[in-house]
Amino acid sequence: MITGIGIDIVDRARFHNVTDKHFLGQLFTEKELCAASAHHDATRWASWFALKEAVMKTFCIGLHLGSHWHDIEIHEDGGVMVSGIFTPHLKSSTVIHATRCRSKRHIIGFVLAQE
Repeated sequence: MITGIGIDIVDRARFHNVTDKHFLGQLFTEKELCAASAHHDATRWASWFALKEAVMKTFCIGLHLGSHWHDIEIHEDGGVMVSGIFTPHLKSSTVIHATRCRSKRHIIGFVLAQE
């Protein structure tokens, strides 16, 4: 049974010149930052951001309801791990599917929660 769907679109240009480590540290976990530290890749930052936004929409929990960017961690293989405020919304059988697609200008993140 599908319990939630979220989608988000991000303009790659928003992340093209982002080099402020403090700003990136607010959005991404230490593990995400380490995975991307070898090179600055606007596509990677934009796709991870789109997936994080899509996760919030999947569970109808936004920043205004107490979630934090670090409550969502995107893995290099596209897997998603959630914690914090999202935990009460998950059952042991909940599976989170995540994918992304891109054009020259945009990244789309799509997340589906299933029990």
